[in-house]
Amino acid sequence: NPKLIGTRLPLTSVLEEGNDVLDGAQVALMICSSNCWKSAQVERWLLQTSQLPSCGVIPVIAEDNFLVPSPSMYEELRPTSLLDQQEFQRYCMVIKALFQEIAVVFVPQNYSSTHEDLLLRANQAAGRLQATLT
Repeated sequence: NPKLIGTRLPLTSVLEEGNDVLDGAQVALMICSSNCWKSAQVERWLLQTSQLPSCGVIPVIAEDNFLVPSPSMYEELRPTSLLDQQEFQRYCMVIKALFQEIAVVFVPQNYSSTHEDLLLRANQAAGRLQATLT
């Protein structure tokens, strides 16, 4: 991203199913879609990032129909989760913490997304990444 040229960002990686979050991770972008919270892999990754004292997580909303998690959503997640009660409560706390700040909305497939709009959102994401690392 040209907005990040000249910054000293750490090595980036994309996590694939079965991978763990690296111990030295400093920032994680959480791509949020309508059913992302139901994924056992997402549960695992968010619990891992919550154990890393220097790792911040920035939510990026990737779908128009995405809803910020609500108490009723947590109730819906419980029956499908394989986490024990304590881990599940921690998982819900991590999700709540993600949305303490306003997420970056980045939906390029939206018909109303202009080039300027997407550039603005890329700048917002870059600024938050840089702020998290300083």
